[in-house]
Amino acid sequence: MGCRTTLWGGTPHGAAAPDFAALVPTLARPLRWGRSAMNHHLLRIVSLAIVCAAPVAASAQASSRGVVLEPRLRGEDVDGVGHALDRILHSRLVVHGVFELAPTPALGLEDMQLAVGCVADTAECLGAVASQLEVSTLVHLDVERAGSELLLTLSVFHVGSAAPRTVTRRIGGEDAAARALDAIDPMVRDAFGLPPPDDEPEAAAAPADPWVSPDAAPPATATSSGGDVPIVPIVLLGAGAVALGVGFALGAVSQDSLSQYEATTIAGPTDVDVALGLYDRAQSEAIAADVLFGLGGALLAAGVVVWIIEAVSGGDEAVAVAPTFGPGLAGLHVSGRFGGAR
Repeated sequence: MGCRTTLWGGTPHGAAAPDFAALVPTLARPLRWGRSAMNHHLLRIVSLAIVCAAPVAASAQASSRGVVLEPRLRGEDVDGVGHALDRILHSRLVVHGVFELAPTPALGLEDMQLAVGCVADTAECLGAVASQLEVSTLVHLDVERAGSELLLTLSVFHVGSAAPRTVTRRIGGEDAAARALDAIDPMVRDAFGLPPPDDEPEAAAAPADPWVSPDAAPPATATSSGGDVPIVPIVLLGAGAVALGVGFALGAVSQDSLSQYEATTIAGPTDVDVALGLYDRAQSEAIAADVLFGLGGALLAAGVVVWIIEAVSGGDEAVAVAPTFGPGLAGLHVSGRFGGAR
């Protein structure tokens, strides 16, 4: 007498019952979790953070660098005072911290302009020179002696500006050289829009030695611990870490459910229902783990990017973080603007 009981939906009476035990490895194949799968997800998360942070870091470095070009010296007996003025200019820029000081190139401004194919002090020409040197600010000092007078011209060009900003001082008299040395700091303040010395706090750092080599590392200065705490990056990094932790936990739970499913012995309809229940649970846990892995990686990458943006802008620039959704896509959109040299 043949079997006339339907044990599987769609099996006609009298037909042979399906091999339930053979269905277990077939259904379990897409849900197999293991150490290699988790390592693959972790590698993707680390790669995402590196890819997001690398261009930001590179852009941040370029946007805060400046260079002092070789001074242009004209007239008789101007070399000595000209190079002394150049050293003081380097030291004042370091003290005021207007930008990260790049090494001075061997070529002067005229030679650099010829190298990029231009000869005028226009925004396009100076911008090409700055791009060649990978900086955002060019500083150039012109020293001319005419008789007993010294004519000092300090030019500062920021990439993106319409023209360089120039500050000029004409100094005469027998002590013109000594007075010219004292004129550099006010000229730097004027060119970069810094407050005069009387408006600075009394505990300002002592001026650097003007005769120290400009390539020497600046002395370490103490910074105030009362600055703003980067709340947004910390929140993003913390949320990303929590999401990854929960994702790993769900991945382990899904693997355990899958192991129970594979160990289920199929002897009848009741065992089929139990196995399918374990399969559905393992599938739901695996999907939730995948979502949390993606969300955690996006949050970590966003936290790194926002932290870099706030560090570069000094907390003055607004940073926006918004969720992004689409077909097969879920993530975060981070937007902000890098400040130039301050």
